[in-house]
Amino acid sequence: MKGSNLSSKEKEKAKRFFDQIFYDISFLPISFKYAGREYHGFPEGDFSVTSNDGSVTAVRNDGAVFSLFIKRNYEYGQCEWYMTVENRGTHNTQILSDVHTSDIKFTGANPKLSYILGDRNRDPFCFWRTDVQMRPGTRLSLFPVQGKSTGHQRPYYRLSFGDSTAVIAVGWHGRWKTDFYADNEDNTVRFMASQFNFSSYLKP
Repeated sequence: MKGSNLSSKEKEKAKRFFDQIFYDISFLPISFKYAGREYHGFPEGDFSVTSNDGSVTAVRNDGAVFSLFIKRNYEYGQCEWYMTVENRGTHNTQILSDVHTSDIKFTGANPKLSYILGDRNRDPFCFWRTDVQMRPGTRLSLFPVQGKSTGHQRPYYRLSFGDSTAVIAVGWHGRWKTDFYADNEDNTVRFMASQFNFSSYLKP
């Protein structure tokens, strides 16, 4: 089916936003800890980086290769991305942990988060909608229970801020975890998505 619910103004607004978050390669909307150091993107010096319109590849001198794949659809105001890591070296990599394949900030007046609960056995609140006004200092950590990717929580969100709205969906793989932090000063909400717990290394 052809067509779009977005106006030309909304399409342009989405394009500006997506181009902005992927403009600075050293500060992409991802974060992780490697060899005990925290990274947000791929800063020069620690990584050798190449990029094109659909991907960013960052190589460390120990053979660890981080690849970010990006797909934009301006017609529908949609963007998706995921990251892979591989070891092209001859020895084990350093410890990789706290991998957030989405670490991004949304800024606008009166931010509000809406989400629905997942399913549990005989749960009267199954798929119950919850709205949270993200006042300064508000922190939410959401994750499934009972070993099921939709157990009690579902990874779908609607975040309204100012005159904008972001519809967010997180991949289901394993036990995911999402965090929302409302800044204390400037109407900014930081959104982070990760595995619930991950700390490991890669063999060659």
